[in-house]
Amino acid sequence: MKILPAVYENQRDNVFDGGVTCAATTLSMLIQSKGMKEGDVKHPMHLEDEILVDLKERYDNHKALREDFNFLAKYAKEKYGLNLKYKGMNKNDWLAKMVNDSAPFMTSTSNALTSFGHIVLSRGFKESDSGLLLCFNDPYGCHPYGVKKSGEGVFYRAEMFPFDDGNGKQKTYHTLSYA
Repeated sequence: MKILPAVYENQRDNVFDGGVTCAATTLSMLIQSKGMKEGDVKHPMHLEDEILVDLKERYDNHKALREDFNFLAKYAKEKYGLNLKYKGMNKNDWLAKMVNDSAPFMTSTSNALTSFGHIVLSRGFKESDSGLLLCFNDPYGCHPYGVKKSGEGVFYRAEMFPFDDGNGKQKTYHTLSYA
């Protein structure tokens, strides 16, 4: 088992678009979690509101940009001085990253949690009798989302996340990590 410390924020209380701001909220959690060590506790600063307002004021296409991992890496460097790197990977490489990384990272979940995709903060994993469980800070709460339960440190079965789209085309899991 390896669970990395990280800040948690809930996207449902964002300044606007609480239902579709998982990328900005997860970026906020990633920025604030830099350098955390086991036992560290940080109170969330809710940078996601600042990010969302800034993007809306500066870019006409802000809704598309806030889900573009390459753009978010450049934005985090410009706005917060944080070096992040983007990488798209297949499921096997994605799972290996969760097992081997020493810091949390931002990642897409394909369409495993919502029909249109979702973005969460990966914190690690644990093994159980039912298989590999992945630990996330899920900004929308705990899946299934019908109950408004915190998404801090939630575990989802690795089997939930598809290898392919059902038509033989391999899924890409997008990640944004500390450089």
